[in-house]
Amino acid sequence: MYWFKFLKVAEIESDYSVDWSKYAGWGGSDQIIGQKFDDWWEDHWRELFAVKNKGDDPLYLTSTSQTKTDAYKIMLNVHLLKHLSNEEIGARLKLPQGQETHEMHSRVGRFRRSAEKILSNVCEGRFP
Repeated sequence: MYWFKFLKVAEIESDYSVDWSKYAGWGGSDQIIGQKFDDWWEDHWRELFAVKNKGDDPLYLTSTSQTKTDAYKIMLNVHLLKHLSNEEIGARLKLPQGQETHEMHSRVGRFRRSAEKILSNVCEGRFP
């Protein structure tokens, strides 16, 4: 799900350029931008991510065996709120505040950098 969401953001934002040749079978830009994930997934999961035999690799493979969905969600949200200050982002996402302000600023900064790295990766057909 987060690969799709990051890909959608990368395609929409002018700072990124998706190499669609890396996404054969995904349906292209119009389909990614124009569909909700659940609808897109229903049409594409078998072809792109299913395997016929145990131990086979799917056509598209993530570069990690441990998916960190909560972290990807925060990274994506931090990126989508990039127009706000770190403090405002922290408040919106309910990250630690008060005496832990320095820690919150550091976390938001790490999430920003991680999101940018993932967006660059998805432009080249990799996740994360």
